[in-house]
Amino acid sequence: ADLITAINVGAGETLTDYNFCEFPPSSLSGMVHTDIDNDCVLDANERPIAGVTVELLDASGNVIATTLTDAQGRYEFTNLRPGTYSVREIQPAGYFDGGDPTGRAVGGAGALTQNGGLLGGQLDGGLDNVGGSTDNDQHSGIAIRPGQRHVDYNFCEIPPASLAGRVFQDGDVLQTPDGLAPADLRSVRDGKFTSDDKPIAGVTLELRNGINGDPIDASQALPGYYADGNIRVVTDANGNYEFLGLPPGNYAVYQIHPDSYADGLDTPGTTNGIAINPSDNVDQQIVRRLSQDPADDAIILIPLGAGQRSAENNFSEILVEKTPSIPPTPIPPNYLPPRGSTPTGGVPGLSTPQVGSPNMTIPVPSSVGGGGMRGYTWHLSVVNAGNPRGEVGANFGGAVVLQPAAFLSPQDWALAQMQTGQWTLVSDDAEDGPKSKRFHFGMPGAIPISGDFNGDGLEEIGVFYQGRWFVDLNGNGRWDEEDLWAKLGGKDDLPVTGDWDGDGK
Repeated sequence: ADLITAINVGAGETLTDYNFCEFPPSSLSGMVHTDIDNDCVLDANERPIAGVTVELLDASGNVIATTLTDAQGRYEFTNLRPGTYSVREIQPAGYFDGGDPTGRAVGGAGALTQNGGLLGGQLDGGLDNVGGSTDNDQHSGIAIRPGQRHVDYNFCEIPPASLAGRVFQDGDVLQTPDGLAPADLRSVRDGKFTSDDKPIAGVTLELRNGINGDPIDASQALPGYYADGNIRVVTDANGNYEFLGLPPGNYAVYQIHPDSYADGLDTPGTTNGIAINPSDNVDQQIVRRLSQDPADDAIILIPLGAGQRSAENNFSEILVEKTPSIPPTPIPPNYLPPRGSTPTGGVPGLSTPQVGSPNMTIPVPSSVGGGGMRGYTWHLSVVNAGNPRGEVGANFGGAVVLQPAAFLSPQDWALAQMQTGQWTLVSDDAEDGPKSKRFHFGMPGAIPISGDFNGDGLEEIGVFYQGRWFVDLNGNGRWDEEDLWAKLGGKDDLPVTGDWDGDGK
């Protein structure tokens, strides 16, 4: 090399043209970038990929040089001798292999320009041309002449797409007469996820071909995302699901229906699609193309471009229960009141009072008990010295007749207008003649009552008004804080007093 030997020079000879010829160096370059629109032209919304390994091979297929793409995604091999070369990319992780358009030669001997680019965005077609041919991630058979610059031997990569959504319970429990979802579900539910809806975890969703409904194998996605077999995911604690690492295409999502729920309204997401809902009129020609019946639990024809994300592909479910029947109101039994003991004693100095008042009228029922007659329900309470006594629900003659009286709070005492009722108590004494005494105790519309409420052997007066009992417990003939105010019964009840527990009071 660079040496001419054994030159015989004769006498008087002049030897010429012992020249040394040098080849100007050649180069080969290109870039690696994302390709969203499948034209292998770096557009504004696409980006270079740095750190990708690119290898230079000789005519025998031996690797003679290796380099990495820079921050602009570019690589270059320089100082190349004339010959036939290949350049190979190590597929970068996280991308699908895109097109590898053949580059072009610029300059060189005789200023020859060779253009081997693929026109019209043809990708990986194996087309031979002056600039070489393309195989998967490799440009082969690149004939390099002295001084040529071979450029634009690019590698285009496709970013993965994703598809996401959620599964949720739409609204509260729905009650229907038959316990089934209504035929016109849209009249009561909208299928939109709002703050009052509940996510459903643990629901399985399957990715399928959006046109024919065939399952999609995990080998069609980027490595590392799914186990072997059909691509499936499960909703998380927030009801969310997501399919990652997908090539561009047309997809469908089939839901494995969760137990205990009725099918709600499904909604296609941000890139559109068609939801198969029972209440929607879906073109049956589209449905018939599907290899498996979606059973009203699928969103089909979801378009996904390179690097695109389709969100909010949602499946809503509803809980339905039968409207509870209202039991008929039972007819109260006709209990006859127990016969009370005859009161004894009275106001000191007077015999058993005869109750009467010009301002009060005691209503008397036309009949108590008996077929066809008006019936009464008895609300009875044992009261001793102003306190309830006895067990709630105690039996009396085989029927439950006792219930506690409700006592009112002290702050309500001042509300009662208890000075409008007039009482006249008369004592017929043979020696001194009849005696009478007047009290002002009661209110308009109240019913007079009397009985030994505190067990002192004397009867106290009182009134009953719309379920409330006002008793002059201290026997002073006026309403004050030492008296008894209790609630037992209602405005339609009539009062009666007696010794209900047989203790003489």
